[in-house]
Amino acid sequence: MGPNSDKLGSINIANTTGGVNWPGSGFDPETGVIYTHAHNSAITVGKYDEEEFHKIDPAQFNAKNPRLPRWEADPNYGLPRPAPAPGAPAQPAFQFPGGAGRRALAEGLDGLPILKPPYGVMVAIDMNKGDIKWRVPHGDTPDAVRNSPRLKGLNIPKTGQPGNVGVLITKTLVIAGDPQFTAPPGKERGASLRAYNKETGEEVGEIRLPAPIVGHPMTYLHNGQQYIVVGVSGGNYRGEFIALRLPQ
Repeated sequence: MGPNSDKLGSINIANTTGGVNWPGSGFDPETGVIYTHAHNSAITVGKYDEEEFHKIDPAQFNAKNPRLPRWEADPNYGLPRPAPAPGAPAQPAFQFPGGAGRRALAEGLDGLPILKPPYGVMVAIDMNKGDIKWRVPHGDTPDAVRNSPRLKGLNIPKTGQPGNVGVLITKTLVIAGDPQFTAPPGKERGASLRAYNKETGEEVGEIRLPAPIVGHPMTYLHNGQQYIVVGVSGGNYRGEFIALRLPQ
């Protein structure tokens, strides 16, 4: 946005948390298929102060006193600040353009996202052909979207959730957790651990947990029993590991 806009800033769709990011993906070496969660709604919003722009008041302009943009007026603009001397007070952090956010720039009507869903998807990619084998929304629709007065009376399909989650691959399943808290009708507030059919992407199982799953699920055998362990954390919920035993 330029200097004549009443909202000085920028909206960057896709950022370092978008797409496929930590904790990464899973690859099946037997079939050559990679399974991953993709964050489709990562947005960075940056606010720019007026001093960042070359704005000149025609009534006050003269050749001896032009108004220069900050990056031209300050020869040290953008350079690291020198370390303070021992015992000296710390210098204030340097504010680059866009360092302060304007959340309203990335919101639609009444706080709805400006991007269309799905906000997060689980994807299977056949690396032998370079084709997407299947792609499905991952995670319940966020509460702010499902409960929005603007969408009252509309049938909102499952949108998936923004965030980054890891996957666990078994012989027949892809297992991953929701990255956000939700409280859908008929479910406790929390997040779900989900299992998908590796061939079709159909969701074949769901277990409700008290908080979003962090990182990759893991699995192991003990005394002939198979377990899945996940780390959960978020909000005011204290992080912990939860072990789930698979039925025999």
